[in-house]
Amino acid sequence: MCDSQAEAVCAGAPAPPLAKPRVIPARDPPTLQLARWYAATIPTSHGGILTRALAGPCPLTALHHVKRIRRHPQDAAALQILVCPVPDGEGLPEGVSAIVQEHSLSLSEVGVPELAPATRADWAGWGAHWPLTWRAPDPQLQPEHVALDPAEETAMRQHLAAVVVRADACGANVCAVVDPFTGAFVDKVLACCTAAPDVHPLQHAVMLAVEAVAAGQRARLQQEEGGSAQDGCPKRPRLAEDIMLHGAPCPYLCTGYDVYLAVEPCIMCAMALVHSRARRVIFCDADAAGGALGGTGGLRLQAERSLNHHYHVYHLARACGHA
Repeated sequence: MCDSQAEAVCAGAPAPPLAKPRVIPARDPPTLQLARWYAATIPTSHGGILTRALAGPCPLTALHHVKRIRRHPQDAAALQILVCPVPDGEGLPEGVSAIVQEHSLSLSEVGVPELAPATRADWAGWGAHWPLTWRAPDPQLQPEHVALDPAEETAMRQHLAAVVVRADACGANVCAVVDPFTGAFVDKVLACCTAAPDVHPLQHAVMLAVEAVAAGQRARLQQEEGGSAQDGCPKRPRLAEDIMLHGAPCPYLCTGYDVYLAVEPCIMCAMALVHSRARRVIFCDADAAGGALGGTGGLRLQAERSLNHHYHVYHLARACGHA
């Protein structure tokens, strides 16, 4: 169920006490964990030959951040090469054993950082154990890009409080889509929908809200083009800037919008918000059983690098004693 008037989500809603906004990062910062590997001391002239030979039987697939070779810390004329992980049982893997015998390699155990560092400081410190490559993290996921100024935090609390009050009243999840950049407080709310699983199992609050936003955009486009609701609407281009409304770019679904939920979205709804190009997702109650955004430390869809869009996630839990 969706409101036709945005005022229905905001008018007279008391603000339930909410904790300070907590950014749920795409992943927790890694800590230094050393994997046990065998390394061999070799002449500098053998570096290329052994790197190619070991790439087959023992690739560094799980250690893409680790360099295969380093200069020997005590002998400038020699190198050290990672051969293979220290096996749990006895004996080396067959392909590695043949290379060790062929080149008369003498193995010694070293500790190699198991996880890629997330900061330059970690990269420099962890590299003391074994040289690492540096891959800069996505700048959009860094703290300076997700911090809130006081005005943003106040607006976020107001919108989420209104959603939570309505959800508590109706006993179902509620989703509001908000344009954070235009209009007064009430005018910013583009859609506010309550989950209706008794009507249809797929009528989650997010799915209804995204459809309500799309319906509103279709209606405005048809009005701009002088058509009617019965005329249909041409397929929207993929890029928001490809189509104009009243002389300004018309957003693609939820591009640039903030989405507020009383309860952490499931994976279906979280993925719908990826496809809808939401800017930020803000929720109150974590869902340990079905939540997809890391409210309780489980699945975090926003951490999936293969997706073609990522949004920031904020959790404003109910203040202690007000659950």
